[in-house]
Amino acid sequence: MYAIEFETYITDKFIEIKEYEKVANRHAKVILLFDQSEEKIGEPKTQRFKNFLESSQEVDSFVKYNRDELNER
Repeated sequence: MYAIEFETYITDKFIEIKEYEKVANRHAKVILLFDQSEEKIGEPKTQRFKNFLESSQEVDSFVKYNRDELNER
């Protein structure tokens, strides 16, 4: 049996496995352990992005460039 143990903060719905190459395409049993007394570390990234979109502001003027003009810059 091969085991990987690590601690992380969960900030979105994906957890990165650092040694992914060693365990790719294999069955695994995943167990998440939480300290119930610990407070949350903040709002999730998805909520921060939604907040950002809601707080966006209108732009008075917008100049659309074609690909060649952008490549010149």
